[in-house]
Amino acid sequence: MLKNVSDALLALVLDKGARERLRQRRQAGTQTERARHIKEAEEAIAEVMTPERREIIRQAMAVHQAKSKIIEDLEDDDKRRLYALAVKRLLDEDDGNGGNSGPGPGSGHGAGSR
Repeated sequence: MLKNVSDALLALVLDKGARERLRQRRQAGTQTERARHIKEAEEAIAEVMTPERREIIRQAMAVHQAKSKIIEDLEDDDKRRLYALAVKRLLDEDDGNGGNSGPGPGSGHGAGSR
């Protein structure tokens, strides 16, 4: 609303050419400020992104992509069962069971618990 009032007042005081030049200057200032912010962000990232960290992130993204592809290739029924299992495990974890409500590694059941 304030911008509309400002535009109306400028229309009373400035001719069309002057308003256009003012708009262009404001836009240029905004673009310059945006470019400055982008440059500052890139510099900050460069400080914390060591080559080792970049490689770790690259590897993590590759693993994520591979796992996403596996899930993507599952049949719809298998996806639903996987989703249900994940939700059950998360709910069990929230209850304080640590997600160990059934047979599996660390649950105290099976051959490893003798």
